[in-house]
Amino acid sequence: MLVKVAFATYKRDELRILGMDDGISERNHVGRTTRHTRRSALRLRRSLWVVLVAINLLSGPLIYGQLAAGDFSMTVTVKDEKGNTVSGAELVVSQNDETVARLLTDANGQGAVHLKRGTLHVSVSRSGYVSVQETIDAEALPKQVLEVQIVHTPQAHETVTVETTSPSIAEETSSPGTEIKPVEAISTPSHPVTLTDALPLVPGVVRAPDGQIQIEGAGESHSALLVNSVDATDPATGQFGLSVPIDVVDSLHVITTPYSARYGRFTAGVVTAETRPGGNKWHFDLNDPFPEFRIRSGHLRGTRSVTPRISFGGPIVKDRVFFSEGTEYVSNKIPVRTLYFPFNETKINSFNSFTQTDFTLTPRQTLTASFHAAPHSIRYANLNFFNPQEVTPNGDTQSYTGSLFHRLAIGEGLIQSTFASSDIATSVSSQGNQGMMVRPTGNSGNYFAEQQRNSGRFRMKRTMLACSYEGPPWYA
Repeated sequence: MLVKVAFATYKRDELRILGMDDGISERNHVGRTTRHTRRSALRLRRSLWVVLVAINLLSGPLIYGQLAAGDFSMTVTVKDEKGNTVSGAELVVSQNDETVARLLTDANGQGAVHLKRGTLHVSVSRSGYVSVQETIDAEALPKQVLEVQIVHTPQAHETVTVETTSPSIAEETSSPGTEIKPVEAISTPSHPVTLTDALPLVPGVVRAPDGQIQIEGAGESHSALLVNSVDATDPATGQFGLSVPIDVVDSLHVITTPYSARYGRFTAGVVTAETRPGGNKWHFDLNDPFPEFRIRSGHLRGTRSVTPRISFGGPIVKDRVFFSEGTEYVSNKIPVRTLYFPFNETKINSFNSFTQTDFTLTPRQTLTASFHAAPHSIRYANLNFFNPQEVTPNGDTQSYTGSLFHRLAIGEGLIQSTFASSDIATSVSSQGNQGMMVRPTGNSGNYFAEQQRNSGRFRMKRTMLACSYEGPPWYA
């Protein structure tokens, strides 16, 4: 068609080339035309149309053949590692950074694409297989067929076999708990003074801001404290109070999930401690003998803390009577930074003493007597910016516990008799007799109430521990 248009457009020039333009120009110029000239021109025009049609028919296949010579048909076959064809695989063919074909393989794992020759980038992907990318040269591809192999995605399989035995329910009475060695607890940075001061060393046991011990999130009133199998909590509140000195403790266990009913009176945890007897050799220990001084503005202003501890023990009668004593004195002054010195300190004083005497009556019979005295006082309790010293109360507690243990071995068993008595007196008093004024900027006057509480506990318990006996029956 391009040739036809060209010839149709420039037919007058062709006529001029063939020498016929002069007749036509002359005819146009003179204004006459002979019949012979008209017939010749008509005959020539028909001949030209025939030539144009022949040229168009002959040149069309050549032109289309030249356009189709740049096209390329390629068949892509996708197989797995076993040689099986993979259907539904996605083929993406790109050329010159442009995607020219995107299709899925048929049931035979094949896909045909039509594109131009040159460098091709083929990407094959399918779910469950590892994607493959290849770069090929279409000119060097034999038989215009490309075979791509993809492999299955590696899968890891792991088998775990768990074998266990069903233990007897009777054997699981309680959790083993956590043991604290008093010798190691003393060397920790916290420097515990009493038994309860060492409890936060156990995971799950913390000291709350109010000073109470929390076991598994529950307060002291929900737990039990047993010293030599005797309840050492306050009979009125259930709190631990001032426990025995850490120097006389021989073993300490904290059971956070107890199940045995023999402990009793607990819903959170159980703390059990056994005190140390005197032994056949005398010993003497002195801990923290030096006070902590208070220095203000480069000047020495008394003591801030004094916590000496003394413990000693030994035989009174060798192999018969043993004595053990542990005593501590605590004097702490806790400052409040929002008040003026020296009227900004809460003063705590306490005396804690535990005395134990062991008697070996016979080789199968022993007697143990112990006495625990723990008087302590606090001056200016709950001191803060809104409650200065004259508004705060004073607290005094007198705690005394005495116990007697008798143990008798009969055969393979043991009978233990326990007698224990506790008496605790607590009083809360004010700094004076003035009334208390409550104001937004700070309270004034004296504390508004006085309280006194006396509580006691007496306990008598007999426990028999029987050991299993393997042999002939008793009636044989």
